[in-house]
Amino acid sequence: MGLLLIITAAISGIWWGFEPPLERGIFVSVIVTLFIVGWHIALLCYMRPKTFVQLPEFGTVEEHQVRAAIANLINDDRYALLLRPQVAGDLPPDQFAAARQSLESAASLVPGGQVEQGLRILTHDLDGAPPTLVHVPSFWIDRQTVTNKQFQRFVTAGGYSQAALWEPDAQPLIARFVDRSGRHGPAFWQDGSCLPETEEHPVVGVSWYEALAYARWVGKRLPTDAQWLKVAGRPVSMTGTTQLAKHRYPWGDQFDVTRANLKPGGSGQVVSVGEYAAGSSSQGVHQLLGNVWEWTSDEFEHLPSEIAGTRTLSRAGQMAASLKITRGGAYDTDLDGQSAAELIHAECPLTRAPNIGFRCALGWNDILPASALTGYHPPPTATWLLPVNPQQCRVRREIAAARDREKNFLRNCYDESDESIACAAGSSDCSKQSES
Repeated sequence: MGLLLIITAAISGIWWGFEPPLERGIFVSVIVTLFIVGWHIALLCYMRPKTFVQLPEFGTVEEHQVRAAIANLINDDRYALLLRPQVAGDLPPDQFAAARQSLESAASLVPGGQVEQGLRILTHDLDGAPPTLVHVPSFWIDRQTVTNKQFQRFVTAGGYSQAALWEPDAQPLIARFVDRSGRHGPAFWQDGSCLPETEEHPVVGVSWYEALAYARWVGKRLPTDAQWLKVAGRPVSMTGTTQLAKHRYPWGDQFDVTRANLKPGGSGQVVSVGEYAAGSSSQGVHQLLGNVWEWTSDEFEHLPSEIAGTRTLSRAGQMAASLKITRGGAYDTDLDGQSAAELIHAECPLTRAPNIGFRCALGWNDILPASALTGYHPPPTATWLLPVNPQQCRVRREIAAARDREKNFLRNCYDESDESIACAAGSSDCSKQSES
């Protein structure tokens, strides 16, 4: 438009010198009219309606910026945010597939079922308490613990300053979560980063609160204690009895010092998350036993008060923190004949130890199935039961069919019971089964 006005002005200047005054007046009127019309056209083009998409962390993003924003989330291992029903419907099909592929590459789908939660810690034998049967719905769990490289992205993105990621009782203490140089980061980092040769090592020196904040940042959560037991022991119900058949170790029932980085036969230090692959579970989850202890989301509620009183830190911010369960043992753990399920420790959530890390988990029902249509836009709860158009009906039928296909996959591949499948799908049967 600007170039058109310049050319018009140049022609008018040349014509101005040759025409009489009357023609000049007419020409000026035409030029002014053209200028006004052109200006309004340009203004309307600039103010035309734009298509916006809501993306986590990025807020309202113009349509032409969506692909770059989505790619950034996937590259930062935050694909779980994109697979939520509230967001997935707005994704381009190829990027929905890329987010789903990232999930399937980094995490394993664990079928639901019963687990036994007993009690034993390293220095106190609490096996006198009877085990509790707990139902665990199907879930996704990361194949590897979170690495220094992955946690670096959280630090670089300002995760320590995003209040929404942190528990309210931890926010006054965030200033204390610093590295050796006083910058925000794990306790054993320097100048806000890890040593280059440790990028693929599990991140350690992080409190329970830091682990939880990272999990939220990537759209996941810390695994529950029951979820950890489910993937480590693979318990299954036995016909005609209430007992569960389970493995002593993630790889089977025979202990092998070459399969886990523990005190007997281990390296004596933290190693890369890719090592000791022979000790993986049947679902391909690495280092469930050894290398580093792993934070879970659960409190250690049954620890005797006389022990809890010596292990709970209350001096930091006058905060009496509840003990949190850690699982799996570390490079300095002596197994002493215990099974993986018996390795349970209780730690203050403020502890930032050199042998405690974490991995993340995600509920199976928290994300859209792989085969769901990407054009799905979930309406508000209040309008969910209102009449909808044929297109919305077709989309909902496709999503329901996709969920049925995933249920059949779990049932056929893992011999899941109908009750477990219903629980994994979030039906009312789950609450009934949990109460029994």
